[in-house]
Amino acid sequence: MKDMTRNSRNHVQVIEVTPPGMPTITIANVYDQWRDEGRPAQRADWGAIAKSAGVIIAGDMNAHSTVWNGRVTRRKNAVFWEKLIEEEVLVVWNTEEATRLGGSNHSIIDLILSSPNVELNWSIAGEKDTTGSDHKVIVWEVLGQGAAGGVSKDTTG
Repeated sequence: MKDMTRNSRNHVQVIEVTPPGMPTITIANVYDQWRDEGRPAQRADWGAIAKSAGVIIAGDMNAHSTVWNGRVTRRKNAVFWEKLIEEEVLVVWNTEEATRLGGSNHSIIDLILSSPNVELNWSIAGEKDTTGSDHKVIVWEVLGQGAAGGVSKDTTG
């Protein structure tokens, strides 16, 4: 597999997995945080990652947008992720449930995205599954993978 994480300074990790009886799925783990030189996660080869036959992109995008949070009152750091979702026709699996605790707003900054042919079971873990983080634990599993465009789900916003 070619290096799709170029220059992301370990803010993106990509792995290919082949579940039994299913096609290969590319999983990208993301931490998109501002650093001195910008947002290293956005320098990964997202064109190659998102164009994989079946892709799941999961992580802390640190961005606010009505595309995934209908309650957001101020867009912030969202342009990159909104554009990737639109151009690569990615599905946003998040519900309206907040993914980050605390603060004064309803925060959904941890996202689960996939290509349209990947079907996921998505939920937020219960309170007993705390990690000490201010982010909730998101649990997801692959239910199936069909032909491109084969699974449909509306986005949240």
